[in-house]
Amino acid sequence: MRMPKMLAAFLGWVVLGLVAGAEPQLQVDPLVYDFGTVYEGYLVEAIFTLNNVGDETLTFSRQPGTSCGCTSAPLPKMELAPGESMQLVAYFDSTGFGGRDIHKYVYVYTSDPRNPAVTLRIEGYVQRSALYEDGAPRLYRSFRVLVDLRSAEEYEQVHLLGAINLSPEEVEGWLGQLPRWTEVVVYDATGDQAGQLVVELQGRGYRGLKAIAGGLAGWWRALGDSYLVWQAGVEHVLPPGAPMAPDTDQYYVTPEEVAREYILVL
Repeated sequence: MRMPKMLAAFLGWVVLGLVAGAEPQLQVDPLVYDFGTVYEGYLVEAIFTLNNVGDETLTFSRQPGTSCGCTSAPLPKMELAPGESMQLVAYFDSTGFGGRDIHKYVYVYTSDPRNPAVTLRIEGYVQRSALYEDGAPRLYRSFRVLVDLRSAEEYEQVHLLGAINLSPEEVEGWLGQLPRWTEVVVYDATGDQAGQLVVELQGRGYRGLKAIAGGLAGWWRALGDSYLVWQAGVEHVLPPGAPMAPDTDQYYVTPEEVAREYILVL
């Protein structure tokens, strides 16, 4: 039995309408993230929920853009199936924005045909920090770890304030816990062993690793007993050994440079 022509045409239009209506659609909650009031230096974490309420897979054409380098918003993945959602976490570093009302923007680009570019806003007020206060992001950027490579007995007698004690064989495994760009300064008695270790580990990708030129002996000659911690009853005298003179600056940092940027976290 043949289907009447008008009925066939009508069903064809219905099918075409259903196909045409199938498309991805992005829904974001919230569009504006108000973090209220924070102290300068605080790292704001703004969370946006991205939901595909359409009938087709939603794709993100690229990572979100931001209105300034103080904000980052990486996507965990680049597609959302129909009905699927994920969180977009945007970070705003408030360092340097004390005393200001903040309006920062995150730009999301998708395959949603009705709204291919969505602008999200982060807003709030950053209160000035006191002169004696500093934020975690700034500490993170300037943080430096000191590592004493000498024996535990030598370390107990005298070491640089805040330094930890590791054998040369332990250093690489310990470095694996840190981001590779972390600044780590190692030292020994004269700078010889520390320099060799830095050459080896820089070659394996640990570019933030440096040795103190001349070791502890070089430190004493340059700065005396500044920042040195002595065991009770130990005489404050020049550590043994002659400081080795480095033949390149690539692997070394001077005692004066370390002292100028000394940071101690208590």
